[in-house]
Amino acid sequence: MNSSGRRLGLHTSTKLSFEDLVALVDRGLELSRGVPSKSFVGRNVILAFFENSTRTKVSFEVASSHLGMTAINFDITGSSLAKGESIKDTAETLASYEPSLFVVRSKESGLSQLFEEWTGVPTINAGDGEHEHPTQAILDITTLVERFGSIDALKRRQMAIVGDVLHSRVARSLSQLAVMCGIEVSFVGPDNMMPRYIFPGIARHSSFEVERYDILYLLRVQRERLSHGEALEVNKYRSHFSLTKERATHIGSEQVIMHPGPVFPGMEIDAPLIDSENSLIRRQTEISIFSRMAIIEAILEGSIND
Repeated sequence: MNSSGRRLGLHTSTKLSFEDLVALVDRGLELSRGVPSKSFVGRNVILAFFENSTRTKVSFEVASSHLGMTAINFDITGSSLAKGESIKDTAETLASYEPSLFVVRSKESGLSQLFEEWTGVPTINAGDGEHEHPTQAILDITTLVERFGSIDALKRRQMAIVGDVLHSRVARSLSQLAVMCGIEVSFVGPDNMMPRYIFPGIARHSSFEVERYDILYLLRVQRERLSHGEALEVNKYRSHFSLTKERATHIGSEQVIMHPGPVFPGMEIDAPLIDSENSLIRRQTEISIFSRMAIIEAILEGSIND
């Protein structure tokens, strides 16, 4: 909480309390069932995306629209940043238009926190570098609660987060919230895609045995984040870590498949499995709107604080 006592935005999942998470999950599911939302007519949200996005950006646009807000897209390609203006000056300029909320995505870790410090405007982290993506993690937990019935039903379930964990902000956020919910999390992937530090309560495996897990969470291989010295051997990756049709023959009816998107069929997962009965991938996209509505409501009402 800042010096004025006002609660601000959402920058990281790791400081979110369990009680806050439960409230956000419950509210997101209420909204998905048609329970009326709060109204914030006349209030603006500025979407400052310094990195490409489709799902996150559009879902925030739709979520804010459902809440009666006006979403203003800040286009960096035509902005004064190209003329040498600093990001701090840009943030302060945008704040002068009196938005109620910023949503910030960037390649630089911590930029959403800086936006809030510079402007005093509540700011949501929509993904920052290889650091965190808290709203994705919240919507993923919401999707799992809808599928399994309750947060309590997630306890002691086994989750494999598979693939490029090293470069994944989703893995960092989701693993922390999953552990908070009592899920037993394993990072699964090749050695060169594993972080040196593994969070407490998380196991590490170099083989993908699908039958061991209740939740198969596949990560996008982030080729754009690989360093010049890192080569991706596609065939080797597919044979060991992709969810292929052959590997999927070992999946039971109660197991679920998830992916944060965008999905590249044939790389992380074979195309027919994306819409299989086990898959929650499309539902994650649908839930994202209601989950982000719940997050915006909570922040503007001052009921969560990280």
